[in-house]
Amino acid sequence: MPYNHDEKSVLISIIVPVYNKERSLQNCIDSLDAQTIDKSLMEVILVNDGSTDESLSICERAAQRHSYIRVLSQKNQGVSAAVSYTHLRAHETGRNLVCRLLLEKKKS
Repeated sequence: MPYNHDEKSVLISIIVPVYNKERSLQNCIDSLDAQTIDKSLMEVILVNDGSTDESLSICERAAQRHSYIRVLSQKNQGVSAAVSYTHLRAHETGRNLVCRLLLEKKKS
């Protein structure tokens, strides 16, 4: 199912930077899907930051299943660049609120 939200109806944009998180990414997506908000009022933007594992495939499958999820992909630039880029894009389209959920690589 391709992304097909009307940008004027979206009230909440949730940005999820993703880098090599294949083990926890599906849990994150499932958690977002379980939220009780009307899905026509939200969008989830999964930002693949140059992952070398199966993260991008997981993102793409989620976007196919859910019309409110879209995927952006870029070369690895770090979480700050992924959030900044997406944050600016969200505000350029007039969205009212941007929530950031960060999936950061755990430090050993």
